[in-house]
Amino acid sequence: MLVISDTSVVSNLALIRRLKLLFQVFDDVVIPVRVFSELRRLTGAHALKLIDEAVESGSLKVEELTTAECQLADQLVSELDRGEAEAIALAELRHADVLCIDEVRGRRVAIEHGLRIKGLLGILDDAKAAGFLNAITPCLDELEAEANFFMSKGLKREILRLAGE
Repeated sequence: MLVISDTSVVSNLALIRRLKLLFQVFDDVVIPVRVFSELRRLTGAHALKLIDEAVESGSLKVEELTTAECQLADQLVSELDRGEAEAIALAELRHADVLCIDEVRGRRVAIEHGLRIKGLLGILDDAKAAGFLNAITPCLDELEAEANFFMSKGLKREILRLAGE
């Protein structure tokens, strides 16, 4: 299964010290070089260490874009930031099974390009369903407190309801 990720899923899981969940749900994940550059700007030393360990182990693969992928990313940059554009281009032209992305505009463009998307909250739900997490509530609390992850109270209630919490 080919899984491509944008910055947000990787960075938020790393910030709450739960990056391994991504690789439990998906064996390995590919990111474009631009996304890796964005991840290098995280301020938490623990998060950078987890990302570096994932790259060194091969769970997180950093890949250069081909000329065709760069051309598609260049077209998408008018709507998206460069990391999102490159992740979508990589996912589309490599026929990824899943694109991990959270930003509303990026998700909309990805869907328009026929991509199957999965956000951070969906990954947490999958991790719980597979038995890698006992509860989602602590993760959501950590995301809000440590990663400044915003979700409305209604969305949080709905996620917890769907997870049976």
